[in-house]
Amino acid sequence: MNDLAVLNGVLYAGTGYGRVYGWDGFQWSPIGDQLGTVVGHEVKTLEVFQGQLYAGGWIPQRIVRWSGNAWESFGPGVNSFVNDMLTTPTGLLIGGMFTTDTSGMLQFPNYLKYDGDTFSVPFGTLNLNSVSRFVPGPQEALVIGSFYYRSKIIDGTSANDPRCRRSCAGLPIRTSSTWGVRESRAW
Repeated sequence: MNDLAVLNGVLYAGTGYGRVYGWDGFQWSPIGDQLGTVVGHEVKTLEVFQGQLYAGGWIPQRIVRWSGNAWESFGPGVNSFVNDMLTTPTGLLIGGMFTTDTSGMLQFPNYLKYDGDTFSVPFGTLNLNSVSRFVPGPQEALVIGSFYYRSKIIDGTSANDPRCRRSCAGLPIRTSSTWGVRESRAW
């Protein structure tokens, strides 16, 4: 099992072989069709956003939404794997190894935000090479973790702060190079 989510009293589990199972309090049952059919296809992340269940991972479709009857692709898709999702007050954050949409026309620097209608990149380029995890931090901060590079912390600090050494694209961002002990490395 890679991740869990609860929707309408059902516990969902994302697993290997591209499968999602639901626990109704009595038994586990497969939810929809299998999303991957070979070793290595895994549902890495599940998230509930706007009353719907989303699954992402190392599966051919990368990210899908459960309609109640079947898994459906949505939006422009992404060109590589999805590692994590997090519901925030402003949208669903999706992170992974991807750099563009499936057409190659839209640039997504390893993450994107879906607000229910549109996709955006609200924090600009983070230079992480991959997003492995989103974690809510202290005081409404957001920690964005990476497999290979430093983690980033995004919080409520003013983007006009002189300690922000890069263009913050109108949004606050803090990194270890500007704020001291604010980084972690995956070993």
